[in-house]
Amino acid sequence: MSALAYDTHKAVKSLVGAGFDENRAEAVVATVGEAMTGNVATKADIAGLDAGVAALRADVEPLKGDTAALRLDVETLKGDTAALRLDVEALKGDTAALRLDVETLKGDTAALKVGMAELKADMETLKGDGAALKVGMAELKADLYRLVLISSVAIVGFTVGLTVALIKLVL
Repeated sequence: MSALAYDTHKAVKSLVGAGFDENRAEAVVATVGEAMTGNVATKADIAGLDAGVAALRADVEPLKGDTAALRLDVETLKGDTAALRLDVEALKGDTAALRLDVETLKGDTAALKVGMAELKADMETLKGDGAALKVGMAELKADLYRLVLISSVAIVGFTVGLTVALIKLVL
């Protein structure tokens, strides 16, 4: 920015003519001159600023499209995040169900182990019963052989006695 042309002598004369004493008029003109010296923009300064603003606007225009695309991406991400949250909740439910299934399987496994132990005990009992049956069958077989032998001896004795009685009768 450049300084404006300012006729200080003319300004002092105007102020003295308006009733200021000369020292006060010079002080006022000096203060106004200092205020105007670096803080006033010229037409050239404003034209430069206008060109800078136009350049900034040109730079901002593509960013508007980028911003719109980013907003769409953010909305898409929000939807994806919501879907992921639903998936996580579903997985939590599935995990809880799987934990219940695992606990059920643990209980079933424990019940199977008890059942297997009972079956082993029953098998041992059946083995003992089978051995007892074999002993009983051997005893029955021996008793049957004795009975058959005694019956055979009795039949032979009866037959011999009958034959002897018939012979005596016939003779």
